[in-house]
Amino acid sequence: MLIWLASYPRSGNTYLRLLLSKTFGVTTWSVYDHDRNTDRVFERASGQAQPTFTSSHALCDAAANSPDPCFVKTHELPEPGDTHPAVYLLRDGRAAVVSYWHYRHDIAGESPSLADVIEGRVWGSDWSAHVQSWVLSQRPNTLVLRYESVVADPRGALEQIAAFAQLPPPTSARIRFDDLHEIEPRFFRAGSNDANFAELQGEDLACFSRRHGDTMRAVGYWHRSAE
Repeated sequence: MLIWLASYPRSGNTYLRLLLSKTFGVTTWSVYDHDRNTDRVFERASGQAQPTFTSSHALCDAAANSPDPCFVKTHELPEPGDTHPAVYLLRDGRAAVVSYWHYRHDIAGESPSLADVIEGRVWGSDWSAHVQSWVLSQRPNTLVLRYESVVADPRGALEQIAAFAQLPPPTSARIRFDDLHEIEPRFFRAGSNDANFAELQGEDLACFSRRHGDTMRAVGYWHRSAE
């Protein structure tokens, strides 16, 4: 059974994949099997080699035909008519865009401005479009988890996923974010949002507020935001 593990980039997707793999022993793949940067990080932290498929369609077909839950990472917007269950990771947009900006520079080797990321002028849509499509659209059969809650209480998040995906209750949550930072410091920069908040200042913060303020209010982050 295919279960999407969806998020805007840099919202904890790989971290949650590792938790699922280590805790439940479930299959977890990525539609981006061409992305060796992320695959290498996942393989090193999990100790599991990622399979190679001829296409993302072949990967999704294999997941859909599996008798067991198969969690598939995606940063895409949901396709019309798609009815596969999904776990959506929602992160405060301010932290997500700053973290993604660092990723584009430090790992992808690109040089967009922070405003480019805020405005969605890089791959991956913009934060509001992503959240509106997966969360505010009230997509059926979708479990929404906040990144901040997953990092603070991984066991609680895993219990919710277990109930949603009909998995046995978790016996433990064995991965700490700090441990992952030691393995891959550029990829797992920080579990806390605070450092990212501190980098979003001046015109970049004003740009973010104009672009994403309505969505921040709609999903309950606005009380921690600034106009």
